[in-house]
Amino acid sequence: MQGWRSARIYKVNGVCLFVSWLFARIILFVWFFKHMWDHRPDIADLRTDVQCLVLTVPPLLFILNVFWFGKIVKGLVKLLRGQLAKVGHLCC
Repeated sequence: MQGWRSARIYKVNGVCLFVSWLFARIILFVWFFKHMWDHRPDIADLRTDVQCLVLTVPPLLFILNVFWFGKIVKGLVKLLRGQLAKVGHLCC
């Protein structure tokens, strides 16, 4: 597996994973929460059990998404820093 880290496709895959996760799991969730906020009266009309699900499941999923996004960012930074270190442009 170590040989793949130096391959260009490995780096492209890491950047694509970062961008897709940012859009699909972070930005769209923020939009979803705004949408829920705008439709508060409609949520109040739902059954109590459905209200609990609507108000608890999305925030929990968002927390998990942010957790995994942090790991993706950490891996991407590590990958890009390693690439810069090989070129010799790493200052710190």
